[in-house]
Amino acid sequence: MLLPAAFIALVAAAPAVQPPRPPFPIWPLPRESRYEDARLLLTDAVVVVPAGDLRAQWPGRLLAEIVADQFGVALPVAVGSAPEGRTPIVVGEEHAVEEELEAELGEATETQRRWDAMIAAETEDTPLGIAIVGRPNVGKSALVNAILGEERVIVSEVAGTTRDAVDTPFAFEGEAMTLVDTAGIRRPGRIEGSIEHYSVLRARQAVHRADVAVVVFDAADGLRAQDLHIVGLALEASAGLVVCANKWDLVKDTKELSAFTAAVRRRLRFAPWAPVAVVSALERTGLDDLLRELRATGEERRRRVPTSELNAVMRGAMARRPPPVAGRRRLKLLYVTQARTEPPTFVFFVNDARLVVSTYERYLENALRGAFGFRGAGLKLIFRTRGESPA
Repeated sequence: MLLPAAFIALVAAAPAVQPPRPPFPIWPLPRESRYEDARLLLTDAVVVVPAGDLRAQWPGRLLAEIVADQFGVALPVAVGSAPEGRTPIVVGEEHAVEEELEAELGEATETQRRWDAMIAAETEDTPLGIAIVGRPNVGKSALVNAILGEERVIVSEVAGTTRDAVDTPFAFEGEAMTLVDTAGIRRPGRIEGSIEHYSVLRARQAVHRADVAVVVFDAADGLRAQDLHIVGLALEASAGLVVCANKWDLVKDTKELSAFTAAVRRRLRFAPWAPVAVVSALERTGLDDLLRELRATGEERRRRVPTSELNAVMRGAMARRPPPVAGRRRLKLLYVTQARTEPPTFVFFVNDARLVVSTYERYLENALRGAFGFRGAGLKLIFRTRGESPA
C-alpha cells in the first residue's frame, strides 16, 4: 500500500524552522503526538524512487535524510519498487509530489493562499518607495523636480543644499510611487562632526526603507569610487537598485551612448544585474525610461519562484559546479525555498552552513538570476544547517 501524501507533508514539515512570516505549508512543526505516529508508520517503510533519472530521485532521497535527521529513523531508499514486506513511500518528480501535497494539505495550503492574497493586496495599496541617493551636486533635486514636473525641491549650484529627506507621492502611468530626495552622501572623513553627517544618516535610512534605490551620478564625472560606495549601501540593504547617469546634456555631443553605458557596466561588474539609465533632468529626457525601470524593478522584488523549479535549478547549478571541498567535507544542499519577497529571500537547508564560502554563494546567486531574472532586485541568501533553528 502507499502512504498518503499528507504523511510525506508531515515528514517534510519536520525541520524546526520558524519563518519571519506566518508559516508556509512545508514549515509548520507537527504536534509532539504526531512524532510517535510517524515513527510507527516508519517502522516498515521504504522510500521508492524512480529508476534512471537522478534528478527525479532527489525528492525521495531528501525525504529520507529529513526523516533520519528529525525522527532518528534510518529510512531506506529503494529504486523502482519496494522489497516484499516493506511499506512503500513512492516519491517521483517533485512537481508531482507538490500536486499531491496541494490536494491533501488542506487547511495549511488554504492558509498560505490567504496569506499570499493579503500580502498581494497590501503591495497593491502601498506606493513603490524610491530613494534618490548620490554624491552632493549630482542633480538629485533637479531630477525629482523633472520627474514631478514642478519645483518641489530646492535646486542650487551649492553642493549640499538638500539637508532633509523629503517624501513626495506621485503617479506614473497609473501606478502610485513615492520619491525620496535625500541629502548627498560624501566620504565619511569629510562629514564627521557636521550637520551633513546627520543628513547622510537620514539618507542611509531612506535607502533601508525604500523599495528601490536610484544611485545618481554625474555623467560628466563618470562613475567614481564614492558612487560605487553608495551602490554598496543599496546592496547591503537588499533594496532594488537602478544606477542613473544625470546631466547627459553636458556630454551628449562628446560621448556615444552605448560606449558610455558599457563603461559604466564595467565599473558595476560586482552588480551586473542592475539597470543603468541615462537622463538629463535639465532637458527632461530619459525620464520615462527611468521610471519604467523603477517599476519593473519593484515587480521583480515581488517575484515568487515555485519551489519545484527553484530546487531543480539550484541542484543543476551545484551539479555543474560542485562546491569546493573543505578538509574532507563538501557542502550538500538538502532543500531550498523562497521564504519571502521584498526583498526576495531564499533559505538553503544544507548539511553544514559553515562550508559555504563567499565565492560559491555568489555563484548560486548568479545561477538564481540566470534562471529567474530578478533584474534590479537585491537578493538575500540564507544558509541553515539542517535541524538548526534561526537565531
